[in-house]
Amino acid sequence: MSTVSRSLTSWMCRPPRWAFPVFCVALGLVLAGAMALGGDAEAWWWVVGVFVVYGGLLFALSPRSEVASLMSGDARDERQRSINEKASAASFSVLVVVFVLGFLVTTATGSDLAVAFSTLSAFAGLTWVTALVVLTRRS
Repeated sequence: MSTVSRSLTSWMCRPPRWAFPVFCVALGLVLAGAMALGGDAEAWWWVVGVFVVYGGLLFALSPRSEVASLMSGDARDERQRSINEKASAASFSVLVVVFVLGFLVTTATGSDLAVAFSTLSAFAGLTWVTALVVLTRRS
């Protein structure tokens, strides 16, 4: 294996620390652009500022705080990866309950948001089933 492909592989598996703040700024600019397209162009600086502060805080705190490090996507060992997987699974479970309850409430009140909640619930269910199929075939 060449040095170039080895360094590319290691970069893809573990990006440099500066990648997360850059991603935050890029995401803030994308969201600001979407808001401008939606007619709310005067608040772009606020949105970008929130993302810059978030990325900057995690960048500054991640060497000293395990939580900040995990929030920025830097799981170094199997213990941290396990913690990240458990937190992701808990978030998924809570979101599915919120989607289903949101669908029930909006359907009962006759709101147009019922379509959005049912679509989100369907995507969550399809993602779960797809993950089960893929992960059981890979094991």
